[in-house]
Amino acid sequence: MKTNSSRRRRAATSPPAGEASCCKDRISPLPDDVLISIISRLTVQEATITRLLSKRWRHLCDYITRLDFDIPKPKKGTRQLKEFDQKKFDWINRVLDTHRGGHSLREFKTRILGLKGVHINRWFEFALKRGVEILDINLELYPNKTHGGHLFPIEALIKKYGLRSLRGLRTLKVLSLIHVDLDDRAVELLLSNCNVLERLSLSFSSKLRKVSVVGCPSLKHLEICDQDTKSIKDQVAKTIEIRDLNLVSFRYRGRREINLIVGHVPKLIEIDVEYSISNAYLKILRKLSRCIHQIEHLTLVIDPLRPELLLNWVEQSRMPNALPELINLKHLVLEVFIIDEPYIVGLTPLIKASPLLQKLEVKFLRSSPAITQRESGFHTEILEQPHYNLKTVTFSGYLGSRDEIKFTKYILVNAVKLEQFVVEPYHATSCGKGSNVRQQATAHARKQFREKVKVPKSVNFVLI
Repeated sequence: MKTNSSRRRRAATSPPAGEASCCKDRISPLPDDVLISIISRLTVQEATITRLLSKRWRHLCDYITRLDFDIPKPKKGTRQLKEFDQKKFDWINRVLDTHRGGHSLREFKTRILGLKGVHINRWFEFALKRGVEILDINLELYPNKTHGGHLFPIEALIKKYGLRSLRGLRTLKVLSLIHVDLDDRAVELLLSNCNVLERLSLSFSSKLRKVSVVGCPSLKHLEICDQDTKSIKDQVAKTIEIRDLNLVSFRYRGRREINLIVGHVPKLIEIDVEYSISNAYLKILRKLSRCIHQIEHLTLVIDPLRPELLLNWVEQSRMPNALPELINLKHLVLEVFIIDEPYIVGLTPLIKASPLLQKLEVKFLRSSPAITQRESGFHTEILEQPHYNLKTVTFSGYLGSRDEIKFTKYILVNAVKLEQFVVEPYHATSCGKGSNVRQQATAHARKQFREKVKVPKSVNFVLI
């Protein structure tokens, strides 16, 4: 006979009817392809944990279509990093051994140190034979190591399996290779066989000499980053040829001058370039003369220059027809590396050459938080060169040197329809959130804009 106390205990431990229905597993009964699609959005490490949910989930992660092996790296010494990455390398191979996804692979992504003696050809083979769409391989380097030495084996794979078996060449849409070596022949094979490739990024490949990107109908975004020639001599791309493309954006990062050949690229509207040579931007803009009139978004990274070189560049830029007119430029981003004195007044000719400019971003990059008050040597007046379309200006890394004040006044005087002016003072990355340097930088900027720089009341001034 059931007592009242036993009924009360059962009632206390049993959830209400409505609550029980809420806790019911409504995901597991879904079809396999739906569950696989869900866990394919996770990293491989996260997807593997779903094995523990129930027998229903035990083998689903073997069929995921997105293999993202990116996991946080411990902040330890080189020896510990090598051990960590060796374990990660073995783990990746075990996952590939058990993967049953057949001929359907959307993404293969990994970041791993370039281990000596470790061959990753199998990864490329695995991805390309399964019709991969996104292939992202980053072979990071140990500290003080300049080159990984791993070759992208496309030519060997084509000889071994033939083009028909390497379905990924026909399905590949995004390819990003960092510290993976390709020579000019490998790039040619890629571009001639990957007909749906839309985005190509090649970074720190020491064997590139002449990169010829010609006649690739689907390619829209191209990025090439070269080695630092201080570490590797004569092992950087010397020529980049771009023509007969539907390219929309081009990004180049390099430490030496290259022979840039730009032909018929009618859809190119975005360019992002870093050079660290004298007169770099006069040269790069001239080389882009065939398409400069169509550029809408331009990013220039200006490395430190010796004063005499910069003075020479500024004087040349002021000469008639020195700079081509950027008649469609709407967004200009300038990243200016500053060692001692900014010399930023020399940027004004570039702004003047952009009559339709609407948005200007200037990022002052420094290695020291010291506030300098020495002048650059440009004893020039603030010329009246009205910019009628410039609506938004952003400065970041602002310290308030005399040259910065002069440049700020130039903007405020000439941007006659300016709507918003945003200033982010320099905050040393090594300083804490409440550090004195951070507080001093903000206070210094606030005082300057109150006493030395008058922002019109019609402008929305924001000091971050």
